[in-house]
Amino acid sequence: PRPLDLDPSRPMPAAGVLFVGAKGKLMADYSGGRNWLLPEKRFAGFTAPRTLARVADHYKEWTAACKAGTQPSCHFGFGSRMTEIALLGAMAVRTGKLLVWDSAAGTVTNAPEANALLNPPYRTGWTL
Repeated sequence: PRPLDLDPSRPMPAAGVLFVGAKGKLMADYSGGRNWLLPEKRFAGFTAPRTLARVADHYKEWTAACKAGTQPSCHFGFGSRMTEIALLGAMAVRTGKLLVWDSAAGTVTNAPEANALLNPPYRTGWTL
């Protein structure tokens, strides 16, 4: 059975993640480059947004950018926003709640217990 409304002629990815939203689903292959909006009939004709080019080695690209004074393809301004989203997802899982995030203030506006995860107390003897 193919419960995800996928075209049966298309192979399922060996590994991936499924995001479930109010208007549909997004299945993404972990190796990148293969994403499906589901049900496929509803999203026929959808134009995907621009994506970052894949690089062979992020560490080498970052080092080369530092030496040349240029920005790597996934610069800190972009990477930090992606990390913010990933960590917010982890907070939502840990609290079991849908969180409302105020990015400018750096706080969750609807769950104080989630904000407690942002800056946990240091262990005795440790400070910044």
